[in-house]
Amino acid sequence: MRRAVVWTVCLSVVLGASASEHGAFPRVGLQETAYTLGAGGFSASIGVSPLETRLPRLGGASVFQTLNIGGVEAEREVLYEAEGSLIPIMLGFGVSESTDLYLSGTIAVGTRQKTVKNYYDSPNLDGALDRIYDQPLFDAGVGIKRVLKPDYGDGLPSIAFGIRARAGYASDDFEEFKDDTPEDGYFSAGGDAYIALSASFGELLRAHGSAGLDVSQKMGARSLAGVGIEAAAVPGQLTVVASYAMRRNLAGIESTSLMTVGLQYYFSPTSSAQIYATPEQEMYFEALRLGSKPEGLKPTGPMQELF
Repeated sequence: MRRAVVWTVCLSVVLGASASEHGAFPRVGLQETAYTLGAGGFSASIGVSPLETRLPRLGGASVFQTLNIGGVEAEREVLYEAEGSLIPIMLGFGVSESTDLYLSGTIAVGTRQKTVKNYYDSPNLDGALDRIYDQPLFDAGVGIKRVLKPDYGDGLPSIAFGIRARAGYASDDFEEFKDDTPEDGYFSAGGDAYIALSASFGELLRAHGSAGLDVSQKMGARSLAGVGIEAAAVPGQLTVVASYAMRRNLAGIESTSLMTVGLQYYFSPTSSAQIYATPEQEMYFEALRLGSKPEGLKPTGPMQELF
């Protein structure tokens, strides 16, 4: 993955990034780009991701946890199961020519339960005294992306920096149980930070790469990396997109080695939409309207001698 990001930078230097950011998306599939919406720009996206997780894993050994039962700490066998769908939503606002503000949230539909086996530890009553607790699963977040270097036409890629914070109730399904009060759900907070690079090769091709760090109470610190590409099928109207993400944290549910393939359609030079999917049957849709952006500074020839 590190090599892929390096190759993205090297290609941009060798071939030269001369295309403008006209019609550029802040995200390509699940990949962040080094582009923003621009002042007054707006975006909205929604997705559907299958939810199916449990602890212990299928075929795995039973997991026991020390719980507070009637004021007394006691060890019980515990099972977490979730099945349904996650629905991530994001709204983006271009607050200036080089800075975006993003509000995001994820809600879950379906079944999410934690079962405490034989809660009162009574003999010969297997399953009769299990306690089942419905579990909340959602999060909300806010993020900022800022362009550090636009496309100046100098043969170097655009560069942007982003940071996001989020909090909500996560599934208690990572390695071992962490929530000893199953009736309340498992609260988890965290965030991530990343650097994104984008390079344009003429009017037909764009490449993107990113690297960063994700931190959460549930999973600790995890590295992030990804690459993306846009190739024009009908220049100025239809583009094929593909991306690869090393990992993604969605409401505390981690997915790894995510690939997306999709299409971008341009209604006008400043209005467009994209739809993309993953082999894991995730589907996403995003629409945007670009605002004003700073003009790229093009290289000039050598200065003429005055005398």
